[in-house]
Amino acid sequence: MKSLERKAWIADRLSSHGRVQVEEVAEILGVSKMTIYRDIDSMALEGAVRKIRGGASMESSALFESDFRFRQKKFAAQKSEVASIASTLIEPGMTVMINDGSTGVEIAAALTACTPLTIITNNVGIFERVGEKSGFDIILTGGNYLKKYHALHGIVAENAISQIRADVCFISTAAVDSKNSYSRDQNVVRVKQKMIKSSKLSYLTVTSNKFYSSALHQVAPLREFDMIITDSSLNTNVADELRAESIELMNELSVYAEDVSEDQTTQPDERYPSNLTSEKSLAKAGKKDE
Repeated sequence: MKSLERKAWIADRLSSHGRVQVEEVAEILGVSKMTIYRDIDSMALEGAVRKIRGGASMESSALFESDFRFRQKKFAAQKSEVASIASTLIEPGMTVMINDGSTGVEIAAALTACTPLTIITNNVGIFERVGEKSGFDIILTGGNYLKKYHALHGIVAENAISQIRADVCFISTAAVDSKNSYSRDQNVVRVKQKMIKSSKLSYLTVTSNKFYSSALHQVAPLREFDMIITDSSLNTNVADELRAESIELMNELSVYAEDVSEDQTTQPDERYPSNLTSEKSLAKAGKKDE
Protein backbone atom coordinates (compact mmCIF):
# COMPACT_ATOMS: atom_id res chain seq x y z
CA MET A 1 0.00 0.00 0.00
CA LYS A 2 1.38 3.39 -1.04
CA SER A 3 1.71 6.39 1.27
CA LEU A 4 -1.32 8.22 -0.19
CA GLU A 5 -3.47 5.12 0.25
CA ARG A 6 -2.31 4.70 3.85
CA LYS A 7 -3.06 8.35 4.61
CA ALA A 8 -6.52 8.02 3.09
CA TRP A 9 -7.16 4.94 5.23
CA ILE A 10 -5.93 6.74 8.35
CA ALA A 11 -8.14 9.75 7.55
CA ASP A 12 -11.21 7.55 7.10
CA ARG A 13 -10.47 5.74 10.34
CA LEU A 14 -10.05 9.04 12.17
CA SER A 15 -13.27 10.47 10.73
CA SER A 16 -15.23 7.57 12.23
CA HIS A 17 -13.26 6.97 15.44
CA GLY A 18 -11.68 10.33 16.29
CA ARG A 19 -8.35 8.77 17.32
CA VAL A 20 -5.98 6.06 16.11
CA GLN A 21 -2.97 4.36 17.68
CA VAL A 22 0.17 3.81 15.60
CA GLU A 23 0.66 0.24 16.80
CA GLU A 24 -2.89 -0.75 15.85
CA VAL A 25 -2.73 0.90 12.41
CA ALA A 26 0.65 -0.66 11.64
CA GLU A 27 -0.70 -4.11 12.49
CA ILE A 28 -3.87 -3.70 10.39
CA LEU A 29 -2.01 -2.32 7.36
CA GLY A 30 0.93 -4.72 7.68
CA VAL A 31 3.65 -2.07 7.78
CA SER A 32 6.17 -0.88 10.37
CA LYS A 33 5.26 1.55 13.16
CA MET A 34 7.94 3.92 11.82
CA THR A 35 6.11 4.05 8.47
CA ILE A 36 2.85 5.03 10.19
CA TYR A 37 4.67 7.61 12.30
CA ARG A 38 6.01 9.18 9.10
CA ASP A 39 2.53 9.19 7.57
CA ILE A 40 1.08 10.87 10.65
CA ASP A 41 3.92 13.42 10.74
CA SER A 42 3.16 14.30 7.12
CA MET A 43 -0.60 14.58 7.79
CA ALA A 44 0.05 16.76 10.83
CA LEU A 45 2.20 19.15 8.78
CA GLU A 46 -0.73 19.46 6.35
CA GLY A 47 -3.02 20.32 9.27
CA ALA A 48 -5.17 17.24 8.66
CA VAL A 49 -4.57 15.57 12.04
CA ARG A 50 -3.30 16.36 15.50
CA LYS A 51 -0.44 14.26 16.85
CA ILE A 52 -0.99 12.69 20.26
CA ARG A 53 1.10 10.28 22.31
CA GLY A 54 1.35 7.06 20.33
CA GLY A 55 -1.01 8.10 17.58
CA ALA A 56 -3.14 10.81 16.01
CA SER A 57 -6.46 12.53 16.62
CA MET A 58 -9.08 14.49 14.69
CA GLU A 59 -10.67 15.77 17.88
CA SER A 60 -10.48 19.54 18.29
CA SER A 61 -8.26 21.36 20.77
CA ALA A 62 -7.78 25.06 21.52
CA LEU A 63 -5.57 25.35 18.43
CA PHE A 64 -6.60 22.44 16.22
CA GLU A 65 -9.91 22.31 14.33
CA SER A 66 -11.03 18.83 13.38
CA ASP A 67 -11.77 17.82 9.81
CA PHE A 68 -15.24 18.63 8.41
CA ARG A 69 -15.98 14.93 7.81
CA PHE A 70 -15.39 14.16 11.47
CA ARG A 71 -17.41 17.12 12.76
CA GLN A 72 -20.27 16.26 10.42
CA LYS A 73 -20.86 13.01 12.30
CA LYS A 74 -20.80 14.54 15.79
CA PHE A 75 -23.82 15.88 17.72
CA ALA A 76 -26.18 15.24 14.79
CA ALA A 77 -29.36 15.47 16.89
CA GLN A 78 -28.30 18.78 18.43
CA LYS A 79 -27.44 20.26 15.02
CA SER A 80 -30.82 19.20 13.68
CA GLU A 81 -32.51 20.91 16.62
CA VAL A 82 -30.54 24.13 16.07
CA ALA A 83 -31.42 24.03 12.37
CA SER A 84 -35.13 23.60 13.11
CA ILE A 85 -35.12 26.59 15.45
CA ALA A 86 -33.14 28.70 12.97
CA SER A 87 -35.63 27.96 10.19
CA THR A 88 -38.45 29.62 12.19
CA LEU A 89 -36.64 32.95 11.81
CA ILE A 90 -36.61 32.90 8.02
CA GLU A 91 -39.33 33.93 5.57
CA PRO A 92 -39.56 33.38 1.80
CA GLY A 93 -37.78 35.97 -0.28
CA MET A 94 -34.98 36.62 2.19
CA THR A 95 -31.26 36.69 1.48
CA VAL A 96 -29.41 34.55 4.01
CA MET A 97 -25.67 34.21 4.65
CA ILE A 98 -24.42 30.96 6.17
CA ASN A 99 -20.79 30.31 7.05
CA ASP A 100 -18.70 27.14 6.92
CA GLY A 101 -19.36 24.16 9.15
CA SER A 102 -21.60 21.14 9.50
CA THR A 103 -24.24 23.05 11.48
CA GLY A 104 -24.58 25.45 8.55
CA VAL A 105 -25.29 22.54 6.22
CA GLU A 106 -28.13 21.37 8.48
CA ILE A 107 -29.55 24.89 8.64
CA ALA A 108 -29.60 25.16 4.85
CA ALA A 109 -31.36 21.80 4.59
CA ALA A 110 -33.99 22.96 7.11
CA LEU A 111 -34.78 26.04 4.99
CA THR A 112 -36.46 24.06 2.20
CA ALA A 113 -39.87 25.07 3.61
CA CYS A 114 -38.88 28.77 3.49
CA THR A 115 -38.15 29.05 -0.22
CA PRO A 116 -37.71 30.97 -2.41
CA LEU A 117 -34.45 32.04 -0.77
CA THR A 118 -31.06 33.39 -1.79
CA ILE A 119 -28.26 31.76 0.17
CA ILE A 120 -24.80 33.34 0.18
CA THR A 121 -22.18 30.98 1.50
CA ASN A 122 -18.56 29.87 1.51
CA ASN A 123 -19.71 26.41 2.61
CA VAL A 124 -19.23 23.84 -0.15
CA GLY A 125 -21.28 21.34 1.88
CA ILE A 126 -24.33 23.60 1.54
CA PHE A 127 -23.98 23.68 -2.25
CA GLU A 128 -23.75 19.89 -2.29
CA ARG A 129 -26.80 19.50 -0.02
CA VAL A 130 -29.27 22.00 -1.50
CA GLY A 131 -27.62 23.42 -4.64
CA GLU A 132 -29.91 21.52 -7.00
CA LYS A 133 -33.11 21.86 -4.96
CA SER A 134 -35.79 24.12 -6.38
CA GLY A 135 -36.38 27.44 -4.65
CA PHE A 136 -32.74 28.10 -3.75
CA ASP A 137 -30.53 30.68 -5.45
CA ILE A 138 -27.05 29.81 -4.21
CA ILE A 139 -24.22 32.37 -4.36
CA LEU A 140 -20.79 30.90 -3.61
CA THR A 141 -18.24 33.44 -2.42
CA GLY A 142 -15.27 32.00 -4.27
CA GLY A 143 -11.87 31.88 -2.60
CA ASN A 144 -9.27 29.33 -1.56
CA TYR A 145 -10.72 25.88 -0.91
CA LEU A 146 -9.64 24.56 2.49
CA LYS A 147 -10.25 20.82 2.63
CA LYS A 148 -10.36 20.67 6.42
CA TYR A 149 -13.32 23.06 6.48
CA HIS A 150 -14.81 21.95 3.13
CA ALA A 151 -15.21 25.68 2.54
CA LEU A 152 -13.86 28.72 0.69
CA HIS A 153 -11.71 31.23 2.54
CA GLY A 154 -9.12 33.93 1.96
CA ILE A 155 -9.10 37.42 0.44
CA VAL A 156 -11.36 36.54 -2.51
CA ALA A 157 -14.08 35.21 -0.18
CA GLU A 158 -13.74 38.15 2.20
CA ASN A 159 -13.94 40.74 -0.60
CA ALA A 160 -16.98 39.06 -2.13
CA ILE A 161 -18.85 39.07 1.18
CA SER A 162 -17.99 42.73 1.76
CA GLN A 163 -19.75 43.67 -1.48
CA ILE A 164 -23.03 41.85 -0.71
CA ARG A 165 -25.80 42.59 1.77
CA ALA A 166 -28.01 39.98 3.42
CA ASP A 167 -31.12 40.11 5.59
CA VAL A 168 -29.76 37.51 8.00
CA CYS A 169 -26.57 35.59 8.67
CA PHE A 170 -26.15 32.36 10.62
CA ILE A 171 -22.70 32.15 12.20
CA SER A 172 -21.29 29.09 13.95
CA THR A 173 -18.18 29.15 16.13
CA ALA A 174 -15.94 26.59 17.79
CA ALA A 175 -16.38 27.86 21.34
CA VAL A 176 -18.52 30.20 23.42
CA ASP A 177 -18.24 31.61 26.94
CA SER A 178 -20.53 34.03 28.76
CA LYS A 179 -19.30 37.06 26.80
CA ASN A 180 -17.59 36.06 23.55
CA SER A 181 -17.49 33.58 20.67
CA TYR A 182 -14.26 32.00 19.42
CA SER A 183 -12.76 30.08 16.51
CA ARG A 184 -9.49 28.21 16.03
CA ASP A 185 -8.38 29.64 12.69
CA GLN A 186 -7.87 33.34 11.96
CA ASN A 187 -8.77 32.82 8.28
CA VAL A 188 -12.14 31.45 9.35
CA VAL A 189 -12.60 34.31 11.83
CA ARG A 190 -12.21 36.96 9.14
CA VAL A 191 -14.92 35.44 6.94
CA LYS A 192 -17.34 35.19 9.86
CA GLN A 193 -16.71 38.81 10.85
CA LYS A 194 -17.31 39.96 7.26
CA MET A 195 -20.63 38.09 7.20
CA ILE A 196 -21.77 39.71 10.45
CA LYS A 197 -20.90 43.15 9.12
CA SER A 198 -22.69 42.51 5.81
CA SER A 199 -25.97 41.33 7.36
CA LYS A 200 -28.86 43.27 8.89
CA LEU A 201 -29.39 40.61 11.54
CA SER A 202 -26.88 38.05 12.83
CA TYR A 203 -27.61 34.86 14.73
CA LEU A 204 -25.01 32.72 16.50
CA THR A 205 -25.91 29.06 15.88
CA VAL A 206 -23.99 26.69 18.14
CA THR A 207 -24.69 23.30 19.69
CA SER A 208 -24.65 23.17 23.48
CA ASN A 209 -21.30 21.33 23.61
CA LYS A 210 -19.59 24.49 22.28
CA PHE A 211 -20.21 26.39 25.51
CA TYR A 212 -17.05 26.71 27.61
CA SER A 213 -14.94 24.66 25.22
CA SER A 214 -11.72 26.36 24.12
CA ALA A 215 -10.48 28.09 20.96
CA LEU A 216 -7.82 30.70 20.31
CA HIS A 217 -9.31 33.58 18.29
CA GLN A 218 -12.26 35.80 19.24
CA VAL A 219 -14.94 36.06 16.55
CA ALA A 220 -17.29 38.57 18.19
CA PRO A 221 -18.79 39.52 21.56
CA LEU A 222 -22.10 37.76 22.17
CA ARG A 223 -23.82 41.15 22.41
CA GLU A 224 -22.99 41.73 18.76
CA PHE A 225 -25.39 38.93 17.79
CA ASP A 226 -29.11 39.52 17.75
CA MET A 227 -29.72 36.09 19.22
CA ILE A 228 -27.95 32.90 20.21
CA ILE A 229 -29.59 29.73 18.91
CA THR A 230 -28.64 26.45 20.53
CA ASP A 231 -30.25 23.14 21.48
CA SER A 232 -32.36 22.16 24.48
CA SER A 233 -29.45 20.28 26.09
CA LEU A 234 -27.86 23.57 27.14
CA ASN A 235 -27.08 23.56 30.85
CA THR A 236 -29.67 25.65 32.69
CA ASN A 237 -26.96 27.45 34.66
CA VAL A 238 -25.31 28.52 31.41
CA ALA A 239 -28.65 29.69 30.03
CA ASP A 240 -29.32 31.70 33.20
CA GLU A 241 -25.85 33.23 33.02
CA LEU A 242 -26.41 34.36 29.43
CA ARG A 243 -29.82 35.82 30.15
CA ALA A 244 -28.39 37.62 33.17
CA GLU A 245 -26.09 39.37 30.69
CA SER A 246 -29.24 40.44 28.72
CA ILE A 247 -28.23 38.14 25.85
CA GLU A 248 -31.15 36.83 23.82
CA LEU A 249 -31.21 33.04 23.77
CA MET A 250 -33.41 30.58 21.92
CA ASN A 251 -32.88 26.90 22.61
CA GLU A 252 -36.33 25.37 22.21
CA LEU A 253 -38.89 25.50 19.44
CA SER A 254 -41.59 26.07 22.06
CA VAL A 255 -40.15 29.54 22.66
CA TYR A 256 -41.50 30.56 19.27
CA ALA A 257 -45.07 29.74 20.27
CA GLU A 258 -44.71 31.34 23.68
CA ASP A 259 -43.43 34.60 22.23
CA VAL A 260 -46.46 35.07 19.96
CA SER A 261 -49.45 36.11 22.07
CA GLU A 262 -52.94 35.52 20.71
CA ASP A 263 -53.95 39.16 21.17
CA GLN A 264 -50.88 40.59 19.43
CA THR A 265 -51.98 43.61 17.39
CA THR A 266 -48.69 45.22 16.44
CA GLN A 267 -47.60 44.18 12.95
CA PRO A 268 -43.86 43.43 12.60
CA ASP A 269 -41.70 45.13 10.01
CA GLU A 270 -41.99 42.89 6.94
CA ARG A 271 -38.30 43.32 6.09
CA TYR A 272 -37.34 41.21 9.08
CA PRO A 273 -38.26 37.84 10.63
CA SER A 274 -41.73 38.09 12.17
CA ASN A 275 -42.58 37.85 15.87
CA LEU A 276 -39.10 37.02 17.14
CA THR A 277 -37.43 40.22 15.97
CA SER A 278 -36.72 42.29 19.06
CA GLU A 279 -36.50 46.05 19.35
CA LYS A 280 -32.78 45.59 19.90
CA SER A 281 -32.47 43.66 16.61
CA LEU A 282 -34.43 46.23 14.64
CA ALA A 283 -32.38 49.07 16.07
CA LYS A 284 -29.16 47.28 15.16
CA ALA A 285 -30.42 46.50 11.66
CA GLY A 286 -31.30 50.13 11.16
CA LYS A 287 -27.79 51.20 12.07
CA LYS A 288 -26.33 48.78 9.53
CA ASP A 289 -28.54 50.28 6.84
CA GLU A 290 -27.29 53.83 7.54
